[in-house]
Amino acid sequence: MKKIHIFVAGAKDLKLQRTALKALGNDINAEFEHSGNDTSLSIRTYENFGENQEEYNTYIQDKADLIIFVLEGKIGPYTEKEFLVAYQQLKLKKHPQILVFLKEFTEQTPDILYIEGLLKGSINQFYVSYKNNEDLIAKAKDRIKKFVSQHKESKSCKGFIKKYLKPIGLVVAAVVLIGVAILAQNLFKSPILLLTGGGSAANFIERNHPGFNLRNFDGGYYVHLPSSNAWLLLTEEVITPGVANQRQYYPVCLSAEQAKDSCFLTVTSKNSFIQKGSIIEVKVGYDTLSVCLKNDDVFKHMIKDFDSRRITSSELASIIANRKKNHVNVFTTSTGSGTRHTFEKLLAKENYLLAKDTTYLFSEDSDLPTVNRDGSPYILLDSKAYCMKKLYESDVKLGKAFNLVVVNDEDKSPVLKPIYLYFMAYNEKGGNDLTIPQPIIKLLKELNFNVGKKVKDNTIRRYSTDSIILKFDELPEIN
Repeated sequence: MKKIHIFVAGAKDLKLQRTALKALGNDINAEFEHSGNDTSLSIRTYENFGENQEEYNTYIQDKADLIIFVLEGKIGPYTEKEFLVAYQQLKLKKHPQILVFLKEFTEQTPDILYIEGLLKGSINQFYVSYKNNEDLIAKAKDRIKKFVSQHKESKSCKGFIKKYLKPIGLVVAAVVLIGVAILAQNLFKSPILLLTGGGSAANFIERNHPGFNLRNFDGGYYVHLPSSNAWLLLTEEVITPGVANQRQYYPVCLSAEQAKDSCFLTVTSKNSFIQKGSIIEVKVGYDTLSVCLKNDDVFKHMIKDFDSRRITSSELASIIANRKKNHVNVFTTSTGSGTRHTFEKLLAKENYLLAKDTTYLFSEDSDLPTVNRDGSPYILLDSKAYCMKKLYESDVKLGKAFNLVVVNDEDKSPVLKPIYLYFMAYNEKGGNDLTIPQPIIKLLKELNFNVGKKVKDNTIRRYSTDSIILKFDELPEIN
């Protein structure tokens, strides 16, 4: 029986809510027992520890898997201390996870703004709002059950990771192999493609190849990761977990930015890597940078070609630089993503540094309260291939928000970011003849790449040993 420990924190006068959440734990346990789920919840509050603050702080640090904070418009000094204890432990040990519920109010009070700032400055999350106790229990039940499911999946991965991966970027590897471990017994009778990478690269490939489903590719499994993290899977220590006939997967990285040799040298030298093979770079196409912003006069006054739905890089830099003055919330993709890095380079040319503490994060699955958190104007730095779906499906269609293409100041041409595939070609025979695994050749053909005379009997010819990365278009023909 697996036990998950949950601590419910909040002001003393919210005893009714804490009691209801403890009762919810009993209900979920009954459901689990009836369905044969071998997990049980242990939900505790400060009442379980009397008035001993240090005792339940120790429980938060050493025992709890999840901390639930229930707030009604403000956060008291003791509850805030519990939050900071949990946050510091999360930074150090990657647990416990933190979930905050805040009762809905018609006005944004200074206390609520303080709570928002506390969450943004620490765990970079937004709270879950609830209307009443019934709504609180319904939303808490949904999120607790999701947490249990994710907790079990991550636990089941650990043995698989230790067996097949050497210790490089173990946190990243754990994320990647959550899905893979689930499928391991069924799919790993022969090596599969482990397709990893950012959302914009994956979306771009699917949109430009309508008959191709990346997320349901026969013989492959896709996991979303920022480009810089996906590259880690192509390092020598990771891609050779055992001898060739014991290989479980071939990694293919989808990237919205161009990699350098240094990206693949985290655990090995250049010469050692080249002895094992080379990284092959395939350019898939170009995505277009764009922004999605709220229909607000602050933007119309700062963007010359607003009616043409275009924004220059200098105008974008000015908007972000003056975000505090104009009370604008800026949202970007994750800090390791190719889209974010492209915006960083673009703004650097305008002498503006896009620092981590100046922005909020969004994903294509974020909900509307994420961007409408305080009623302020917002701007999302996205692309044609990667945007917040719900925002485009609602506010953009209704004219409450607009999508603008980012253009260069000089010639007003759209700012493009290249999309790449990266995979390993193995030096199995010695010399400069490298082997491309058959599943990767199948993928290239599915994407209508002309392998032509560059590949013969799964073999390509290396044209240089000065670089780890070889461009597919520059590979010599094999007679």
